[in-house]
Amino acid sequence: MMAPLKPRPLYKRIYWWISFLSRQTAFIICLLPAYVVFFWHYITCDRLAEYYKNVEGEEENDNDTNNSKKKNKQKPPYFSRNYLDVYGSKTIIGNKDNNTETSIEDGDVKKPIVIFIVGGAWTIGYKMWGCLLARALVPFGILVIIPDYRNYPKTDIQGMVNDVDTSIQWVMDNAQKYGGDNKRIVLVGQSAGAHLATTVVARKVLDYLLSMRDDDSSKEEDKEEAEDLQYTPLKSTYNPWQLCGLVSTSGPLNLVAMEKVLHNEGIISDKKQMKLFLGEGGLRDWSPYHLFQKCHDLYNEKNHNTKQEQKQQKDLFPKICIIQGTADKTVPESEASSFISLLSSLNIPTISKVYKDWSHTDPILEKPMAGDHTYHADIHELVCSWTAVDDTSSKDNDGREAKDENLPLEFDLGHPILRPICPLMLVNAGRYCNPF
Repeated sequence: MMAPLKPRPLYKRIYWWISFLSRQTAFIICLLPAYVVFFWHYITCDRLAEYYKNVEGEEENDNDTNNSKKKNKQKPPYFSRNYLDVYGSKTIIGNKDNNTETSIEDGDVKKPIVIFIVGGAWTIGYKMWGCLLARALVPFGILVIIPDYRNYPKTDIQGMVNDVDTSIQWVMDNAQKYGGDNKRIVLVGQSAGAHLATTVVARKVLDYLLSMRDDDSSKEEDKEEAEDLQYTPLKSTYNPWQLCGLVSTSGPLNLVAMEKVLHNEGIISDKKQMKLFLGEGGLRDWSPYHLFQKCHDLYNEKNHNTKQEQKQQKDLFPKICIIQGTADKTVPESEASSFISLLSSLNIPTISKVYKDWSHTDPILEKPMAGDHTYHADIHELVCSWTAVDDTSSKDNDGREAKDENLPLEFDLGHPILRPICPLMLVNAGRYCNPF
């Protein structure tokens, strides 16, 4: 167990901020050509901004640390963080077999969906950070939806988890209006976004397990377990296995092991700040590693006490992939490897992908800016694999197995949209200055 956290001396905090801001400024200057393309694409591409807060099954539960003013429920607040970007709702895609073009207005094409939860150390996350991923996937027939969520200190972790959960419910309820297939959704998160996405999935499984009651005595036990967890159930109505897959990229999945890093980054510099950041519960209550372990323990307990037929434990979760770079200085590679080991011990199937010499932000920034779309190609491959419609009885006119017409197009690395948008020399300089 770690020793109690002590506030860092003022001079160390000043030095850290000067160093961080200097490197961040140099990082932005080096990648400025790419950021120009990045921003221009963001404001001109096929993108719709939608307010997701008020959806069926979700009550108003802001968890704001300064929520003294009531929100106007008649009209979405203009500066709210509860908007999401829908990319590709009007994009025309080519047909793989006869070179014709099809748009969602035809009513036949339903695109698989990627919900991407951006990172930002829970403090500087913004939906625009996922623009490059949407830019790479939309031309190949994937609907990309990127929710925004409130950051700390505007809210605590519970508020962020609630926001992400609410946005997923909105996609489930509304995706078809934008040409998406709400039965073929893959949830992807990077950094803090990976933590929030994985936490939401684990908590949804806990919701399900805690709702399995045989008699009044088990209800009382479930209540005690929820109180012991410092746990408030999520308000959404979807089930976690309705998601086809979950991809965690560079995610801090064991907050207990990451406590020192969070302390050094100034997120939880003392007990008071930790309370403000975590809100309800402690590090274990918001740590995916410990939540998955709790799901396993609770499942075994329920399975032992109930006579009803239950889902297998692995079927409660979506398919899972863990992606990690070996040169990540923010979230060490051990975070991914320990989580993968845990899932293996729990008999939860997992795919792992390790990117040699990739940094914390390489998958979403530097690599695609330099024209290396390995990460995007892997996401595309997972979407195709996880969302394929299994219909072996369907045959074409020649008696061959028919292709799934709703699958994305093949990921073409020669597509013009995938060209480098920044000179390699500047990208390498930016990677050297990168403070993350």
